[in-house]
Amino acid sequence: MADALHRQDLQRWRDMVEAVNDDWLLPLIAALRTNSLAGIRLLSDNAEFEIDPKGLKRWWRRRRSLMSLQLSA
Repeated sequence: MADALHRQDLQRWRDMVEAVNDDWLLPLIAALRTNSLAGIRLLSDNAEFEIDPKGLKRWWRRRRSLMSLQLSA
């Protein structure tokens, strides 16, 4: 994805983001909804996010920045 952005190929970057959403995130969210998974943890170089089935139902309620959701290390 970074390569597509570096080359300013926004269509390729958009296609890659959609593929991640369709191939990974939507199935993971579906598994959370059916309680097939206890939770999901997303990691990056400097952030970590975790969500469980309860959090999936109420993630939108709080108005906080994405960085404020980062778990403390």
